[in-house]
This record gives sequence, C-alpha cells and structure tokens, in this order.
Amino acid sequence: STYKLSEPVSRIGVFISHNWVVKRILKFLALQYYFSFDMAATLTTVFACLLGAATALGLLPVVEDATGKPVGILCRILCVPCFFILLGFGRSILAKFGYEGPMVFLDKVCIHQEDADIQKQGIDRLGTFLAESDRMLVLYSDIYLIKLWTVYEVACFLSQRDISKMTVVPVQHSVIFVIVCSAPTVGNILFIVVGRFVPASDLVILMVGATMGQIWVFASRYWHRQRAAIDGRLSNFRVRDCTCFDERDRPAVYSNVAILMRSSGTVASSAPEEEALDAFDDLVHRILPHAFRNSLGRIPFQIKHYVVFAAARNVPLMMDDWAQLAHGGDPRAVLAETVVCLL
Repeated sequence: STYKLSEPVSRIGVFISHNWVVKRILKFLALQYYFSFDMAATLTTVFACLLGAATALGLLPVVEDATGKPVGILCRILCVPCFFILLGFGRSILAKFGYEGPMVFLDKVCIHQEDADIQKQGIDRLGTFLAESDRMLVLYSDIYLIKLWTVYEVACFLSQRDISKMTVVPVQHSVIFVIVCSAPTVGNILFIVVGRFVPASDLVILMVGATMGQIWVFASRYWHRQRAAIDGRLSNFRVRDCTCFDERDRPAVYSNVAILMRSSGTVASSAPEEEALDAFDDLVHRILPHAFRNSLGRIPFQIKHYVVFAAARNVPLMMDDWAQLAHGGDPRAVLAETVVCLL
C-alpha cells in the first residue's frame, strides 16, 4: 500500500537515509525539524506580530501583575504552541492549497515491500536513485554507522556528490529542540500566575533560566560525545562488521558495493568482490569523517535555531508588554522594555 504513494520522477530532490529500527516518532520530528523549520518560524513571527498589534490596540485580554501593570497573556501562551503546530503539520496544511515541497526518496515508499521481484529491482537500482538525487538527508542515530545499508548509501552518494550536498540531522536533536523551546512557554505561564500575586516573581525567571542552562549543558555534552563516537566508528570501520536489518540482504549490498567500486574506477572492472569490499573500507575512512564533521558543524545547532530559542523566551514577553499602550502606559517605558527584550 505504501508503494502506491510513490510516483515516477525525472529527478529526486532529497534522498532520505535512515535506519528502520529507530523509533518513528524520532524520525518524524527530525524530518519536520529539517523540512519545516523555516516555514514554521516565519509564519509564527507573522502570527506574533499580529497578536502584538492586537494587544497594543487593546483588542485582547490583559491581566495585572503584582505591581498593578497591565500585561497581555495570549502571546506568551500561544506563540510557541503555534510554532510547534506549524512545525508538525504546516506542510500538510499548505499541501491542501497546492503547495508542494521537494520530491524525496524514502525506501519504505519507493521500494516495494511486498512483491519480491519488484523489491529486488528497486534494491538493485539504489545506486541510480542516489546518483539522481540532488541532496542527501541523513537521519543519524547511534546505529547509523554500523548498519550496512545506510553506510553504503552515504558512501555511494559522497562518491558522486560534494560533501556540501549532505545534511546530517541527529534524531535526538529534534527532541532537545522541542524541550528547549517548550521551557520558556512553561516559564511564561508560571510567570503570569505567580506574577499576579508575588512581586518577587523573578524567582520564576531564575528557575526557568537554571532549567534551560541544565538542558544546554546536557545538549553540549551529548553533542561532543556523539562527535567523538562518530570519529571512533569511522576510524575502525569494516564493511564486513556491519549488520543488516535482514541478513538476507547482505549479498545484495555486497554486490552493490562491488559495482560501485568497479564503476568508479577504484578497483579494476574484473576485481573480485573481496578486493572491492576492502576498497570500500578505504573509501569510508577517507571520505566520511570529513563529511560528517563538515555537516554536523562545531556547535549543536545552527544560528537560526539559537535565534528561535531566544525568541521563544523574549518575543512573547515583549508583545504582551505592549498592552500598556492601550491602558495609559508610558510609550517610552514600553519602548525601553522592548529594546531590553530584543537585546
């Protein structure tokens, strides 16, 4: 039934490389994180600006904090949930209006899972699918570099494409991203509740800040451990040590590896399979370490992700503070608070 979702194309936009044993929810989050982040961030910014404008015009409900200052509540409650909804389902919503994203290759859909003959044809042509793909998205997990199929896919792609065409997204990163973005919303809601009764509500801010600090420490340590583990796995890589989801696939993968090594001129066209496998080990040692380090970068997230982390905490507060403009607040004081939030 999944094979019916595929269609013939002249070119593949993104080849998705993943391991079947990794939990689906992790791969779903990683895919949304990669494909929908920019769209979700842009539309949420527009939504936040509209809420901010409505708050400044006095069209939305407000509450008084412990000092008697009127503040809005909807921006800090709705903005981050709106971002997550768009991140998870935004593309499905846009598809209803005719917007289509890039054409992707996903083995579950593009290789028949029931008809053995059609399945074999798809597996035998995996190298062609890779050759006709503009980019590769690697959904990286701890087992990615010990699984035969995925190592073959990434090595085959990089033997024909520049390393800049490959993007590595660790599946655990999307979980960390969700946690870090959710923390400010929880803190903002607590701030609304506590701030109405306790003047020293800075304690809530301190608690949220300390929690986010711990998350960042965990993320940073996890990131550096993961990079070290990748280097270790690649330096000790041997194709014969890799495992298969179905060991019956091993001869087919070995055959594809041999074809790749012969067609690329790495070994002679008449070279035996054993020689081709040894050459494949050398290819992995030579290409993959630099490719993975280049794609992963020096820090856990890209700059745009750090901007969203900061915006999730500060922008809703800034927009809700604009409620003072509709209730006799000093515009200069509101402007000063806005600048502080932006900084």
